[in-house]
This record gives sequence, C-alpha cells and structure tokens, in this order.
Amino acid sequence: MTTHRTSRTPQSRAEVARRVRDSLRRDIRSARYPDGLLPSESTLMASEHASRTAVRMALDLLRTEGLVKRVQGVGTIVTADRQRPVSLGPNRGVAGPRRDRDDVSHEVLSVSAEVASPSVAAQLEIDPRDRVVFIERMTRQYGRAVSLASIWLPFVLAEPILDGAVDLPDIGFFEVIELGLGLEIAGSEHSVEATAADEAVARVLAVPTGTPLLLLGTLIRVTGGRPAALAYSRGRADGVRLEFQTTRPPSNP
Repeated sequence: MTTHRTSRTPQSRAEVARRVRDSLRRDIRSARYPDGLLPSESTLMASEHASRTAVRMALDLLRTEGLVKRVQGVGTIVTADRQRPVSLGPNRGVAGPRRDRDDVSHEVLSVSAEVASPSVAAQLEIDPRDRVVFIERMTRQYGRAVSLASIWLPFVLAEPILDGAVDLPDIGFFEVIELGLGLEIAGSEHSVEATAADEAVARVLAVPTGTPLLLLGTLIRVTGGRPAALAYSRGRADGVRLEFQTTRPPSNP
C-alpha cells in the first residue's frame, strides 16, 4: 500500500494579516458593526485565529485603505463614509443610491435645454437639430461628494422637468423617468470603465486632478425601445462597490 502525505507550508504573518484584513473588510462592508466600533484585538485574535501581530498588521492595512481609524481611548472605529458605499446597481438609477438612505443626498447643479450634440443625438436616436434637456447632478454621502452625473433626455419627453414639475434632488433617476415623467422603463444598457478626474470634475468632487474614478454609462429605454435618457456618472473609485449574482439555469429534462 502506498502512503501519500500532504505537506503544507505555514502561513507567514503577512499572509495571515491579509486574510484577517479581507475578513474584516467584508464585515465592515456588510455593516456588521452598527456602532462603528471594531472588536478588541484580543477578541479578533480569538475569532480570526491569528496572533496579535497579524491582527495589528491587518488593522494597519485597513487604515491604509481608509476603512478604519484608531481613536485614543476608544479603539478602532469604522470610517463613517466607508461603511455603506454608494451602489451603482441599475435599479438605483444613474446617480446611485436609494432615497430611503438618510446618509445620501443629491444636488442639482444645472438644468437646461440645449441642442443635442451629434454624439448625444445618435445615442438617443433623435435628429441632431432636436433639443434635449441636460441635467448635471451631484450625489453626496455623509456630506462628501461621491459622484457627478451628466444626463440628457429628449426634450419632447422631458419638458416637464424644465417646468419644475419633477422633484429632481430627492429621487433616483429611474424614478424621475417613471414617477416624474410617467414613462415605463423597458430596460437599460450599462458600461463601466476606469477614468481619471479632469480639472472640472476634480473641482466639483473636491479631489486632486487625476484621481481614479469609475465612469458608468447608462442608456435607458422605455416601452417600445425608444431611448429616454443617456447618462454618464463619474464616481469616486474609493467609494463604490459592485455586486452581482449568478444562477444556474434549469437543466432541460
């Protein structure tokens, strides 16, 4: 009989620290610490099966990411604006978060009617000489600017916005279309890419020029397939979490 032995190299402190860091990050993102206070080092040593040195290294890694900070006499606390990151899920609208979150607010920077550029007209499938309603809206979380959205809508659909009949600051943009304009959304198309803050965007988001951003492009179509809105939202890459699920389709009998 042949005996097989499996050898395993013990994890280094750095490897354990990274494991603990990832475990704590998941807990932080899941709002497991509603009071914002992480467990003591001794508690983390027991729950994470790690040495004190590895736990401290993990906390240092989280501090580097800006997720936690050390407060003398209190302990390690979650940085307030990181515990609940802005979601860019399509059901949240182009500007992101739900309106039932009191940590999030919107500010409309401009609303105007203008002639569509050739690029915007092509994507909205309208004549280049047609007018559009343009909206620029900033989203804040815990008072910090986290995203800036530029939105174009065909004038014939969005004229009530110019008349002040739609409450832009307080609702998500998908709700603007359905509840505010009375249109039924049939679907949307999305793209996500990395970009950097130019001087104008950096000034609005209060970040250095060149700061990494995520650029979310959204084209919303209403019943019948007609494009109703085109949006580009630039969000701080340090405040965004993308979530998705996968399911196995039922097998054929």
